[in-house]
Amino acid sequence: MAALDEDPTAVDAWRARVAAATAVDALPAVDAVPDPIPNLVSTPPARRPPGWILLLLLAGLLLNATGKFVNPLLGDVFFFDMIGTAVVAILAGPWVAAGVGALFILVELLKGQLVAALFSVTMVTAGLVWGFGATRFGMASTLPRFLGLSAIVAVATSLIAVPITVLYLGGATDRGLDALRDTVMAIARVDSGVAIGVVNLTISVVDKLAVGAAAYAIARVVGATGSVDVRHAHGSRLEA
Repeated sequence: MAALDEDPTAVDAWRARVAAATAVDALPAVDAVPDPIPNLVSTPPARRPPGWILLLLLAGLLLNATGKFVNPLLGDVFFFDMIGTAVVAILAGPWVAAGVGALFILVELLKGQLVAALFSVTMVTAGLVWGFGATRFGMASTLPRFLGLSAIVAVATSLIAVPITVLYLGGATDRGLDALRDTVMAIARVDSGVAIGVVNLTISVVDKLAVGAAAYAIARVVGATGSVDVRHAHGSRLEA
């Protein structure tokens, strides 16, 4: 009660000191650690062991070779030689998928097949487009999206295959595409280069859609076994 007998100035100063002390007591402890902010970015998959990468490369090479072997039995019009590339692109990304194409080029060169090696450059391009589309843009999250990505792959590979056909082979491929080229030239009255471009792009789109559907199905089966977590951009998984 003695404080009440002080002069008003002293009383006001005492009140200010009490208010300051109360405010300090209300502050949180300096050592308090705030709750962590949830990580909203999907965690990237664990680094693949070398043995797993080698297995994917060999499996992709075998699938590509099988498709190339079967193609002549179906009229030698389509290609069917990139199923392995597409599967590996979904499961392991662009660089491993491009590695499948590079390995295929090496095999063709060892066999002395220079023309086949030149066309196999398209496998490297396809692996990069499929792989980056799947991992960076989530375009392997559903079948329709992956088919759309496969159509883009068809355009990219045709941009490489058509100049090789026209400039290196003189417009002749000695396969079923030649008959289609002649048909387009007769009906549309265009020159050989244009006809080759139209035929190659048309066949390539159909081929890559079929290859993309098959590769997507295989990747779903592999993902279902639990041997690999098929997860891509934004944490999306393969869906029907």
